[in-house]
Amino acid sequence: MTLVPKATVVLCTFIGASTIVLAEPLIAFVPPMLLLAIRFALAAVLLGLLVPRKVFPLNRSVIRAGFIAGMGFGLGCALLYTALPHVRAGKLTFLIALEVVIVPLFSASIYKQTLSRFEMAALALAVLGLWLLVGDEQSSFSWYDIIGLLSGLAYAVYTIALSRLSSCGGVVARTFVSFWSISLLSFAVSLCSESFAEVRWSSSAVATLAFLVIFGSVARFLLQAWAQKTVSESFTALTFSAEPVFAIALSYTFFGERFSVSQTFGAVVIIAALILANIPKPHSQVSEALG
Repeated sequence: MTLVPKATVVLCTFIGASTIVLAEPLIAFVPPMLLLAIRFALAAVLLGLLVPRKVFPLNRSVIRAGFIAGMGFGLGCALLYTALPHVRAGKLTFLIALEVVIVPLFSASIYKQTLSRFEMAALALAVLGLWLLVGDEQSSFSWYDIIGLLSGLAYAVYTIALSRLSSCGGVVARTFVSFWSISLLSFAVSLCSESFAEVRWSSSAVATLAFLVIFGSVARFLLQAWAQKTVSESFTALTFSAEPVFAIALSYTFFGERFSVSQTFGAVVIIAALILANIPKPHSQVSEALG
């Protein structure tokens, strides 16, 4: 019976959207790089405590693969958190989701693969949707929109790299190393560029950070890893395409974010592009996610 695993994939998609929406107000209390460092350090500790047999012992191959994956994913997170104070969470999620369209384009360039007609149509729709989303008179295109797109680009490179690292030890152990890599690198950047005097802890900030660590990082990763053992790749990919929809719904409900008519149309076009890009090819591989 796949009902529970399918529901779990939907839940993971919802959690993924909520982490971006909830991080938006949290960055007002904690500088973005320091927030990343704290979030993933706590996530690594929790993951190691929950499943120590799948994490330890670590070998050189796992450490190397985890560090490389952490570099790619961490760059995506850093760019996302940099843009988040300036671009609303719902809009930013749509920009980042274009990663799904970018991955086949990169794969075609790097590995000399041929784009399917669905992927070419998805690319064309993505360009149109992006133009409608960021070209609205009420929301002009900014450098922070570009940073959001670069975040999606970093995630695309990370996704491609994962397929080359999949044979390097267990995914849980690699993720543990990746969490620590993201944390340490983010802390190093924070020391150089941020002031700890800007930190203002409150009960709501602590509760939000706890959600990001427990549910947004560790629980989402473990649940997704379990569900994808029985759920088809096509269902998982199409469900993940709905993440921007969840994000804009949450951002509208809690923070009043609204799209104009043209932005709404652009968002619909991007969703269509994501669905087309996720139509599976024969012998395609399921990508992993850190959560």
